[in-house]
Amino acid sequence: MLRNVLLLLSALCFSLAVCAQNFTELLGRPTTKSVTASIMFDADTDLYWEYGTTSGSYPLKTATFKATANTPLEADITGLTANTTYVYRVRYKSAGATGYNTGLEHTFQTPRPAGTSFTFAIEADPHLDENTLPESYRLTLKNILADKPDFLVDLGDDFMTDKLAVKTQPEITARTLLNRSYFNEACHSVPLFLVLGNHEGEAGFMLNNTANSVPVMATNTRKIYYPNPLPNDFYTGNVTTETFVGLRENYYAWEWGNALFVVLDPYWYTQKKGDWGWTLGKTQYDWLAKTLATSKATFKFVFCHQLVGTSDADGRGGTEVGHLYEQGGLNADGSYGFDANRPGWGKPLNTLMKDNNVTIFFHGHDHFYGKQEKFGLIFQEVPQPSAKNITNITGLDYGYVEGVLMPNRGYLRVTVTNNDVKVEYVKTYLPAEEKNGLKNGQVAHSYTVTRNLITGVPTVTEKDLVRVYPNPATSQVHVAFSEPVSNYTIRVANLAGQVLFETSRTPVDVSRLPEGTYLLNIQTDRFDFNKRIQVSH
Repeated sequence: MLRNVLLLLSALCFSLAVCAQNFTELLGRPTTKSVTASIMFDADTDLYWEYGTTSGSYPLKTATFKATANTPLEADITGLTANTTYVYRVRYKSAGATGYNTGLEHTFQTPRPAGTSFTFAIEADPHLDENTLPESYRLTLKNILADKPDFLVDLGDDFMTDKLAVKTQPEITARTLLNRSYFNEACHSVPLFLVLGNHEGEAGFMLNNTANSVPVMATNTRKIYYPNPLPNDFYTGNVTTETFVGLRENYYAWEWGNALFVVLDPYWYTQKKGDWGWTLGKTQYDWLAKTLATSKATFKFVFCHQLVGTSDADGRGGTEVGHLYEQGGLNADGSYGFDANRPGWGKPLNTLMKDNNVTIFFHGHDHFYGKQEKFGLIFQEVPQPSAKNITNITGLDYGYVEGVLMPNRGYLRVTVTNNDVKVEYVKTYLPAEEKNGLKNGQVAHSYTVTRNLITGVPTVTEKDLVRVYPNPATSQVHVAFSEPVSNYTIRVANLAGQVLFETSRTPVDVSRLPEGTYLLNIQTDRFDFNKRIQVSH
């Protein structure tokens, strides 16, 4: 009897193809007419997608495709309409099976027209190395999915190719494939846009003019597993066909609602690290200048894993070093060096962005949350979604002084309306970490950029985490927190960063300090905050 039951179950598994058919499913390249689905099964599979605009109803379907085991299949879901939410599901079966299995219903949004509100998400530097927790990364992606953003921008350092002990094709493939199981938590319903990081291994200084150089293998492997935008009637971007690679899918731009989105790559064109070595290259720079100048979007966002040239050979740092090299135009000695080092280009990146009304320059690389304003721009360091350390700010070691600086982990939720942009830092806490008022999904910091309808100059408003007064001060400085904190340390430093003294009490006695400008660093159990103060007796 038992034998007959087992035979029946075995036959059922074969006919319905439900045994050992696991898959990951990602979306990318959304346009007003189509979206690209990338699906990978662990067995040879026949499949198609069915879709529509009402949950449970799928009047449209794609052609039927044959997927090879453990190899992604890309297909466009077409015939779409702009500004529409679609539902879809995959139907699949193994070769020879008589019936199709049914995947879960997922959703996606096609591009919004100008004047329509929408939300998108950003995260950076997942790494998946010894300094991260895989379960916290999964939770961050689940949090993002629950927010139902139109898409996710990942700011790089996903595949860690340049960190591999052995950099051969099997190792590069395995490390690139690893991230699919994580992105699968959200990106079946939240289309993914990848920004290249320094650890993707796609740097020009690693090329050796062969097909098996690390950047070539890393680029080709990424393109197999992740559908990044290609130039067409919706996206602009890199049209250069590279030897051994073809189109790289590395820098690109598109408009969605009232916003322009621009993704940059400072790695492939960099032949040596450090100072003026870091570069976008002339072709990408010219494309960026044209893209910014010709767009009539109300808000403009630029995404780059790091600043393009800082005082650190590895490109660390924020506005404190943003005046340097290709990013800001100055040499290390403070003299202007852009025209000499970039003849015929025109303007440093900061000036180019300011003159073309860029709203926010989003960057990663330094592994914390940091909102800074300088050079007429907002510089937003994006936190890690996966960090182990959620108490200390690594960026302080990279020279960050100004702005709102807060430790990991989480992601940014950005809401764009007709007249403003709201940026929220959404925290990720594992169940064991939810204590002392900490809760998964809480907003740690937010600010709003509003378009001035008269002048066109944006204004920034944000809730003060800390109020420091009076400033200038003569003898005492009071520190008031907007929300209760269980403990805090206040450090007073000179502008060189040398700590002069610290205290855990307020008001702070500054009566013995010589007149001048000082930095007040306030570290709590939830955030770090830096404020310049003026002492005048």
